Amino acid sequence: VRRGWIPRRLREQPVRAAFGDRVDESWAAYFGDQRWRDRRSILAWISMGQHTTSFAGPRASRPDGFPPVCSVWGAANRILPLSAGRAFNAGLGPDEAHVLDGAGHMVPLERPDELNAIIDAFLARHAVRVMADAERS
Repeated sequence: VRRGWIPRRLREQPVRAAFGDRVDESWAAYFGDQRWRDRRSILAWISMGQHTTSFAGPRASRPDGFPPVCSVWGAANRILPLSAGRAFNAGLGPDEAHVLDGAGHMVPLERPDELNAIIDAFLARHAVRVMADAERS
């Protein structure tokens, strides 16, 4: 399969799926072109795309004494859907779980300021507890 035979929009489709409702055209062009350089890449992307919508999420659980956990999921994540995030969180039991409307699979690139604010606030709320637990150990 030659790269030129596949329309740009089709090459960028998996990337558009990863970025939810907000796609930066430069990301789509860059990542889209990177994935279509050889036949093996094309087949891998096609195979992955066929299975992501049925993904239920890993069965997560936290061992006793595990540090605080914060989960952040994009509501428009078309790679690992919100249902997978909810299933993951049901087993993991995070101390905090955030769902970002309109965000896709690439939350750090799509919404860096919002994600950093969530992380900063989470660390501020839980750092005292972690430090106290460490001192008791």
